[in-house]
Amino acid sequence: ITALNLDGLRLTRLSNLDRLVNLRWASFDNNELTRIEGLEHCPLLEELSLNNNSISRLEGLCAMHRLTRLSINSNHLQCLDGDVLDQLPNLHFLSVENNIISSLHGLQRSRSLFELYVGNNDISTTRDIYHLK
Repeated sequence: ITALNLDGLRLTRLSNLDRLVNLRWASFDNNELTRIEGLEHCPLLEELSLNNNSISRLEGLCAMHRLTRLSINSNHLQCLDGDVLDQLPNLHFLSVENNIISSLHGLQRSRSLFELYVGNNDISTTRDIYHLK
């Protein structure tokens, strides 16, 4: 399996995905997830969508070095963890709209990012993204 859509199933956690080693695209939108977990056995994952859940922290992404697109809109994110984003060297697209993010501080080291969507957050300054192209 290279693509997986588990949208709207009221999932509270991601489990039993360890055999999906060829997964390249996954969507878990409109569920009840509170954490990003269970994807560590999906090293080929390139696109991940986790919109409309209850995720409060960027974590559980460290094994996804090929991830190019991450969409995590309408969750409960408060910040962008630079240490997590450093583990995603190929991330070109990041959408974190409709969260409660107050700072873009974690983005200052994201050199590969081309598209950034941060609308409808609590951001007061954009100085941390001046280096982005």
